[in-house]
Amino acid sequence: LDGSRESESAVGVAIEIARAMGAQITLLRVVPPIISGVEIGMPEAYPPELDRHMVKSARSYLKQFRTAHPDVITSAVVERGPAAKAIVEFVSQIRPDLVVMASRSRYSTGRWALGSVADDVIEGPAPVVIVHPAAEVTEALSPAALAAHLR
Repeated sequence: LDGSRESESAVGVAIEIARAMGAQITLLRVVPPIISGVEIGMPEAYPPELDRHMVKSARSYLKQFRTAHPDVITSAVVERGPAAKAIVEFVSQIRPDLVVMASRSRYSTGRWALGSVADDVIEGPAPVVIVHPAAEVTEALSPAALAAHLR
């Protein structure tokens, strides 16, 4: 979850799938580096108080979802780094049965593009359900139907 409405659109789908499957959800929020392109460690100029504030804010944001849905959202994790890399590493560590995420997809040059983060995550070690925030959920593609198919 990055705090956008697009990313939040995936939460409802994840909750429906989890309830239908009797599963639990771990939420992830990635705090990006302040200086873009920084991949390893934090630069010396990165103010520790700003880091603490960003992490605290991210935890507070995730806590809202855990409080609203404690029956299925059982944990929330904050990681640091470039979003795609941090998500793929986290998924590699915890090995979830399924990743549910939103995409800021777009259509260009004759094909659909999911967005750079989603593109990287679908190449990762776990199955991924991509939720398009503007898509209307139909019965055939509903979270309950998807959950039944995954059983």
